[in-house]
Amino acid sequence: MAGDRGLLHPELVVAATREVKTVLDAHPADACLSANRTCEMGLRHATGRPYESFVFLLEELSRPDSKG
Repeated sequence: MAGDRGLLHPELVVAATREVKTVLDAHPADACLSANRTCEMGLRHATGRPYESFVFLLEELSRPDSKG
């Protein structure tokens, strides 16, 4: 996102992530993760994929199995 540049000029994010979108379109992922909220927002906008913080997946996967 380059600080606030991606927020002010979303077309820069779309152009910079064009190859990422091409790869995701060809090989869909089970999850789209990010370590930074603004990057998450930019990638979600540019790719149309539901990016979220890796922390949420880590928390989910580290829960004890409730089935015993």
